Amino acid sequence: MKLRMRAVLVTAMMQAASLLRGQTNADLRSVNGVTVDVSPVRRWLAQPGGERPMPHWKQVRIVEIKPGHIGGYQPCSVLIEETNKAEVLLANMPAASAAFFSKLEEKEAPIRVLRARIEVEEKKARDLFAASPPITSGPTEFIEADMEQRRPQVESMRRSLADLKAQLAKRQAEYDAILRSAPEVTTVLAMFTGRELSRLQIWDCGAKRGG
Repeated sequence: MKLRMRAVLVTAMMQAASLLRGQTNADLRSVNGVTVDVSPVRRWLAQPGGERPMPHWKQVRIVEIKPGHIGGYQPCSVLIEETNKAEVLLANMPAASAAFFSKLEEKEAPIRVLRARIEVEEKKARDLFAASPPITSGPTEFIEADMEQRRPQVESMRRSLADLKAQLAKRQAEYDAILRSAPEVTTVLAMFTGRELSRLQIWDCGAKRGG
């Protein structure tokens, strides 16, 4: 079975390699020492029609990059052809994809901190009024005196919350801007190598070559 799978993979890569001659805008990838041009797959995916070229090369969307490495490969949660969810090991992940997730985490961390701080500040305000409710009935001078006494603390809390929420809105906008680029940088072409490690399939994006 393994020999048959290896033979199929080699045949697929050799057929793809034959497309290299005369190609413009080539997207050259090297897998197991064989260089192939995957640009026909990209063109077909952009405008499907007729028989799909190089069917072993699949469109893979990286959903999550797991921490650490296994055997030099990157563990990932992926969506293969937008239908099959899988946990795989990815070889030769494009640098742009890895950078995207690093940038996303960098932007997401302060958002989590700000949300937690806002929650704390809002709870402090609720607790303050629960412990010492404002005077709402009785002589007008008592109500006004109570309001005046509370004003500095209330204003301080209001300003603090407004500032935190403004920071959160800015950070969230930056995060959303990065997220909008997700389809472009997290969708890659990769092929199953026929091998597994730690019960995870090894998929290869191919090492980029000049072309």
